[in-house]
Amino acid sequence: MKAGSGSAACIVNSAICTKANQDEPSYFKLLNCWSLGGVGTSVLVESRMGTRIALDVGCTPIIHDTVSASIVLMSHGHLDHSGGLFSHARAHFLLFHKIPTYYMPIPLVDKVRNAEKAMCDLDSAKIASNNEELCSTDSKFSTPTLRTSPGMPINIVGVKPGDEIPLSSSTAQGESLLIRVFQVQHEGHPSVGYVICRKLPQRLLPEFVGLPSNEIRDLVRKGIKIKAEGDTVVELSYTGDTCSEGLCMPSSKK
Repeated sequence: MKAGSGSAACIVNSAICTKANQDEPSYFKLLNCWSLGGVGTSVLVESRMGTRIALDVGCTPIIHDTVSASIVLMSHGHLDHSGGLFSHARAHFLLFHKIPTYYMPIPLVDKVRNAEKAMCDLDSAKIASNNEELCSTDSKFSTPTLRTSPGMPINIVGVKPGDEIPLSSSTAQGESLLIRVFQVQHEGHPSVGYVICRKLPQRLLPEFVGLPSNEIRDLVRKGIKIKAEGDTVVELSYTGDTCSEGLCMPSSKK
């Protein structure tokens, strides 16, 4: 791993918090990261259930690792944080046959869509010619044509501060992931930060804990609510590039 002079910040819960159970493993594992201000930033994490998430996709030496992530959280559009987007999308689809999803500030969506078209045209261009034309000194290349199925499909989701978005469905343990989007400040550029939370399964209300299973079953049949919503645990936070003003914004803007 390499941390350069970039100002992006990633905080994994278990790395900075004292846990009640020190033997409990981190929910997220930091697989790789690389950041150098103005050059590139990428962070790759993996959840306990195997979900890989890339935080920004700059053109960095670890882009081959980030290709394994089907979920990418983009903090902003500066090229040192987004320059590897289309290389990531193309490689992920070719290697895993899945369409990756990119979350990004809403003002960037149309710009990325326009860039997507240009990059697909560039990637799928070929020369329509025959052997005789290639062997002739007087021949000229014919007009470039496109492949019918360029291999760079991507799913883009625009987000704004205050959004709360389910990131995965419930697991066998009843847990699920969600992201919360918050505002940051980066030179007036459309920018957001992300908090990744773990939604715990529902739990019995205190007054019903310890009751025999047959009594619990009877309560359910009577339509009595016996469970409370599970807690939401913050597991990871990523600011991208920001400043102290961005971190100190009122909670209503986050």
